[in-house]
Amino acid sequence: MTLQQLRNLMRGNGVVRLLVKELAVNDTSKNQPYLGGDFQALSILPVGQITAERTEKGRETLKAPMSFWWLLDDGTVEAAPGTQLILYPQYPEVRLSGFLRGTRNAPNALMKSRVAGRIMFLGVAADGRVICRVVASDHPIANEFRSLSNLEPTGVFWKLSLGAQDEIPARQRLLAELRRVHDANWVGSYALRSDGTRVPCRASNCVGYTLEAELGIARNGYAEPDFLG
Repeated sequence: MTLQQLRNLMRGNGVVRLLVKELAVNDTSKNQPYLGGDFQALSILPVGQITAERTEKGRETLKAPMSFWWLLDDGTVEAAPGTQLILYPQYPEVRLSGFLRGTRNAPNALMKSRVAGRIMFLGVAADGRVICRVVASDHPIANEFRSLSNLEPTGVFWKLSLGAQDEIPARQRLLAELRRVHDANWVGSYALRSDGTRVPCRASNCVGYTLEAELGIARNGYAEPDFLG
């Protein structure tokens, strides 16, 4: 698989933003990959409701579930239902946890390895899912990625273009989608869950949920722009 093929597979799964992190030695399933020294990760990656828990030592941690999916060789995806972000206020830092639980085809060997230089690609889909692919440090995709220049940083990640689709201005793509929704005439009020299912919505804020759902965006609580930034 080449880097462009990876981009194409990500786009085919609804990804609109692609983030990349080079994993360090301690970025393993046991130690949990490090996603930042503050809570900026919450504004970069879509997460669910944040809850507080206390450890046996009486320290409070904050946890937020994530709709996390592994991208397989054939372009399909497999859910990792145990995935969550864990926020440790005492440090502070954010780490990714539970991404191997409940899956059969996750890259267990790579994510249990303590080899530096593995590359993690996180694709953020319009419906709130996070699609992940990890490659070994000596994989051709890793070498291609390291040869790139002028990448834009965001938190601990690098932003990576998705390819040809990125060449169409975001404003033009947004207007095209709004025109499609408009041409559909009346749309019954509903919301989209993170698993892709529709649910009726009758509250006063359901106009916004319905428009988001028509754009493929699941109901969510994060404040950053939902569609193409």
